[in-house]
Amino acid sequence: MHQVSEEPQSNADSSGDLDDALQREIDEALGGQSIEELIGEAVLPPEPAPSGRERGEVAPGQIVPCRVVAIDRDAVLVEMGRKDQGLAPLEQFERDPEPGDILQLEVVRYDTNEDLWIVSREGAVERATWEDLTEGTIVEAFVEKTNKGGLEVRFGGIRAFMPISQISVYRVEDPAEYVNTKLRCQVTEVDRRDSRVIVSARAVMEVELEAKREALLAELAEGDVREGIVRQVMPYGAFVDIGGVDGLVHV
Repeated sequence: MHQVSEEPQSNADSSGDLDDALQREIDEALGGQSIEELIGEAVLPPEPAPSGRERGEVAPGQIVPCRVVAIDRDAVLVEMGRKDQGLAPLEQFERDPEPGDILQLEVVRYDTNEDLWIVSREGAVERATWEDLTEGTIVEAFVEKTNKGGLEVRFGGIRAFMPISQISVYRVEDPAEYVNTKLRCQVTEVDRRDSRVIVSARAVMEVELEAKREALLAELAEGDVREGIVRQVMPYGAFVDIGGVDGLVHV
């Protein structure tokens, strides 16, 4: 169970103020870096293909059809065309492929020691997802780890950043409790040039809570007995959440 503060996070006076505050939070957390730089995954330059291969036959960055030849404990061996073979990490596949399957994979680099190409399913999935990604899209993201100022998440091969203020409608005391969980998020910013994606679980929660609030208000009647969660205690009473609607219990 995630630990949150009893007090809801305070909202800015206007949407403009909120947007400015969130942008400052994001900029401070990223420090001018892209998402990939923040996560610390440097992109290595590809090794050149052997000189004996025909130019343009296979090149790093291409998405090519590959036929699965064999599978071992941690890798998938594939054929690309008539001459080339490639190796893809088995962990990238949600289900184990079978010999004969045709897969769309990205060519990453040539391994001179193994005399084959290193290929990647994630690269192909990421490219396809980037093409359709827009602000406002709802995604289910997997939380990989915490970082300065928030969470690092992944969905569909794309890495994104979630500022700590956008994890929940309530103040989060320990972001690490969300690691290795999935969160429904709204994409709030997409910068393809800098490979920067910002997401917000809070935005989704706010919409869901508002829907619950409207439904509850429509059925509430005087004299109803409801269970609730104490969200804030004041000298004159306690504010209690009864399922999307806050009620005041006088002391």
